[in-house]
Amino acid sequence: MLISSYAERMAARKEKMRRLLAFLRSEVWTSLEVAADVMKLSCRKAAARTIRGFVDDGLVVTEEVVTSRGRVRLVGITTGGQAWISGLLGKPLDGRVFERGRVGLTTLQHRVELQKLRICCARAGWAGWQYPDRQPAGEKNRQQHRADAIAVTPIGRRAAIEMEMTVKSRKRYRFILGHHLQAIQRGEYDEVIYSSPSPELLAAVRQVVLGLDRVVVGGREVLVTPEMLSKFHFLTTQEVPNVQL
Repeated sequence: MLISSYAERMAARKEKMRRLLAFLRSEVWTSLEVAADVMKLSCRKAAARTIRGFVDDGLVVTEEVVTSRGRVRLVGITTGGQAWISGLLGKPLDGRVFERGRVGLTTLQHRVELQKLRICCARAGWAGWQYPDRQPAGEKNRQQHRADAIAVTPIGRRAAIEMEMTVKSRKRYRFILGHHLQAIQRGEYDEVIYSSPSPELLAAVRQVVLGLDRVVVGGREVLVTPEMLSKFHFLTTQEVPNVQL
């Protein structure tokens, strides 16, 4: 009985390790809160205790950063963690690892909100989540604007996702919408979703975007039409996973 119990505990620990490292393989780092969700642990203390064991194994490292919202504990993958998960998944080794002190405080919350949305969308049947800003440098240089993420909805529609934490200027949105319209025309994706964890901020973004009379496409201004605007959707992060597009 004791042997069985020990084996079960080890199997459960390995499964938590697999879940977290598979997530960090592409994300590189996340918050303790998100890490707990990935491992399906509802107790923060249990998540912290589990991660301490992974730190001792050399698979992850942690860092505590101070933000305007308080202290945030980050969890990042190491070379050992990348090697372990690559071997387990039978995939090429990913050389990206977490470096303490390199996470920008201005982008931390934005990245964490995207990660939360990625997890919720995956559980709702979305697939193919990717970050355009992680394309090769040459590809990125050819684009004036990149969506925060691109994913495929459960019914097969390819959607660009913009996570809005602030409201941009009308001038900036004119260029961004023009880029999206060109990308849609090229067949890179079918829809654009503007999302935010704040309904109030999202309402402000929607008002600015839908109030535009012109956008910049290919370096020239063109009049906005209802057909153009029909490609843009405004949804809170709670609404996105189950939207029917």
